[in-house]
Amino acid sequence: MQYACPAWFGIASDTDLATMDSVQARGARLACGLPATTNTYDSLLEANVPSVSEKAKCLTYKAFPLSSLRGGPRAANVARCFPPSSEIGKLHTEITAAYGSVEPLADAPTLNHRILIRPWTLQALTKEMADAVKKKVSGEAVAHRHPADYEVWTDGSYVAETSSVAGAALIFRKGRVNYQTVSVGGKGRSSFRSESLAPHAGLSRVIADRTLSRGQRLLIASDSQSLLMALRRHTARSTTSTFAECVEMLNALAGRGVKIRLQFVFGHCGVSRNELADVASNAAHGCITRYTLWHKDALSIARERIAGDASKKLEARETHRRRVVGIKPTKTKHLTGVRLLDCLASQARTNWSPYWGDLHRILNPSVPKACRFCSEPPGASSAPRPSNRPGNEDGPPMQSRALSAPWCLLRARPG
Repeated sequence: MQYACPAWFGIASDTDLATMDSVQARGARLACGLPATTNTYDSLLEANVPSVSEKAKCLTYKAFPLSSLRGGPRAANVARCFPPSSEIGKLHTEITAAYGSVEPLADAPTLNHRILIRPWTLQALTKEMADAVKKKVSGEAVAHRHPADYEVWTDGSYVAETSSVAGAALIFRKGRVNYQTVSVGGKGRSSFRSESLAPHAGLSRVIADRTLSRGQRLLIASDSQSLLMALRRHTARSTTSTFAECVEMLNALAGRGVKIRLQFVFGHCGVSRNELADVASNAAHGCITRYTLWHKDALSIARERIAGDASKKLEARETHRRRVVGIKPTKTKHLTGVRLLDCLASQARTNWSPYWGDLHRILNPSVPKACRFCSEPPGASSAPRPSNRPGNEDGPPMQSRALSAPWCLLRARPG
């Protein structure tokens, strides 16, 4: 079910979403050796599988704006299937009311091949090495090749407690000590956004001032390796995001004939210009930016809302598993298929996994039966215990013994 086509189930099928989740949970119980009495949400958490209903809603909403913008009979069919009173229609109305007109998902523009990006230094170093070594190597990486006519040093700052992001870009001209500072600040939820805001502000100022001409060299130094790797692989998938606008501005400068190089430097190791950018970004949290800090496409907004609703429903379920281990999956989410089963079996043999209960009892039938999630001995069953097989009064007594855990009501499998 996990590897089927959830788009078909979400768009073309009339099957109830709860039924989809229950069928998916049945497969998860078979794959992970869970008892048949484990509920749907606990089964999906144990198997590290997102629910089909959540994926179906995301894929359905993805097709909704794309089909609507194409027009014609396809748009008419979508409008008939998803009227404003439907769940998808209400979600789209809320997004457009809060963010204005939205655009469908699209690939980010491809970065100009003449732009040189180096998300590493000239020597193989790690962040655990001494600051003096990292400072020396960062300086050599910046001074490598020809000196730049302009240098833009960027840094971002993120405060999780207040959901505040800020970025600063310091623009240095060749042969001058003084510099120009550009700072932005606002609300955000990740450090990657703050790191993207800094080059966005610096490139905007460089383009607006028209300081660069054909043949000149521009160096952009950043201590965010994730940002440089994202630019190198142009992995942005949105139409009006801040990241995509950075790519567009870099392409515009490269189209003018400017030679651009983006270089990674180690942060917080004593590099003077990087330390100045760090101080400026930390001081930018109090400033107010007039333009929108981060633009997102409609699908990203819808995906966050759908995932948020799903997590709220999951947190509202007071199950025994949640009280014992919390809402967290196992540590094998990067494994699938036979490798996943082998890993779970090895964890059960060594008692390493906190979820070893049921699988450990299957591999070792002699161990005392216990609850899968808390490994505590089960209490006495309050249910009446039948002495004979149903429908056969004269038959032999049942061979299986009904044992239930105190909370999750797990029963022993027939012997």
